[in-house]
Amino acid sequence: QTQSTWGKIPNMAMSSLSLVCKRLFSHGAVPRSSPKQVRKLRAFAFQKGGRMGGANKRDFNPKETETTNAEPIGPPLVVSVPTIQLNDGNKMPVLGLGTANMAADVCSRIVSTGLRAGYRHIDCSPIYNNQQAVAEGIGRVLDTATHLRREDIFLTSKLWNTHHKMQYIKPTLEKTLKELGVDYLDMYLINWPFAFTHKHAAEDHPFPRDAEGHIRYEDSRLAETWAAMEDMVRLGLVRSIGVSNFDTDDLKQIMDDCSIIPAVNQIEFHPYCIHEGILNFCHKHNIQVVGHTVLGGQDYLKSETGLHNLKEDPTVVGIAQSHRRTPAQVLSLFAYQSGLSVIAKSAHAKHIHENLDMFTWRLTDEDMKELRKLNRNEHLHIPPWMTVDEMLNTDFV
Repeated sequence: QTQSTWGKIPNMAMSSLSLVCKRLFSHGAVPRSSPKQVRKLRAFAFQKGGRMGGANKRDFNPKETETTNAEPIGPPLVVSVPTIQLNDGNKMPVLGLGTANMAADVCSRIVSTGLRAGYRHIDCSPIYNNQQAVAEGIGRVLDTATHLRREDIFLTSKLWNTHHKMQYIKPTLEKTLKELGVDYLDMYLINWPFAFTHKHAAEDHPFPRDAEGHIRYEDSRLAETWAAMEDMVRLGLVRSIGVSNFDTDDLKQIMDDCSIIPAVNQIEFHPYCIHEGILNFCHKHNIQVVGHTVLGGQDYLKSETGLHNLKEDPTVVGIAQSHRRTPAQVLSLFAYQSGLSVIAKSAHAKHIHENLDMFTWRLTDEDMKELRKLNRNEHLHIPPWMTVDEMLNTDFV
């Protein structure tokens, strides 16, 4: 087991061996009372060559992966995230790292931390205004002492509501590719099933409003938008395509006349908002459901909203205490054991590692039953262009 852990860090520079050993000790990978295993680690590292492979042969410098006031990145590459095969044959890691509402400097650091911890799926969007920071975070890891390559990282991004018309989709995608510094995406999603008016190609405002301050909606021809998404697959700009925040009627609009079935549907999912009908429909048509806001959207909650803080729910807290885990870990695992892939987000290295713990334990059948009883069809994710009142009075996924 010790050697397999090191096997995930091939060609580690010998100058960093003592640092890595300390991290393995501090995280329990190697007991302090086992000098025999330490000798094995040294021998194995020496066998790997003591220097990095590839074009970049500088000695590993851990300071290169840190920024001012950055948190420790934790033990390198010690968790393997499972993958699931999608309906188009491509494989997707079942746990993704969310980047919504992250400042650029935080986003870059967290992406690097996540990749080093074992995340291989990064969930992005141009609406988050940090895709270049995502690219910087990825580059920081690829340029240092890891064996990661671009093809090892599953990148998801999204088509925003102002770009649903067919003529906008390719240039919008190409802009995203440029920001992320890649020549293809692993997954491209239609972010929402409705469109905003886009007066001309130079208009970049994501929330166009009329004189009274109302969002300018326009009729969304989802079948046409989807046909253009299919073209992006044929052009080799994306590997898989899917949707986000779609209900069953929205999915049917696409599936009634399409060449490629959506690979995923990314929706809000947590014990207060289970979407049983959408889950059943997607399961029937082999569409993988990906859960966002699985922790209950705490970033959006304010005392005046009247919305509930799911992590403080007595049932959630009680189950967490019974397993000696955090409420956040319970909620992430609830989504995973419900058959979903999970997008988890945190700006703290500690929580990044805690999220990966979901593959080491299980909720009991009774736990799952009690959590499902909490369902009240209550959305806790507030779309960025809506007020709380608008969200509460709008029918959407």
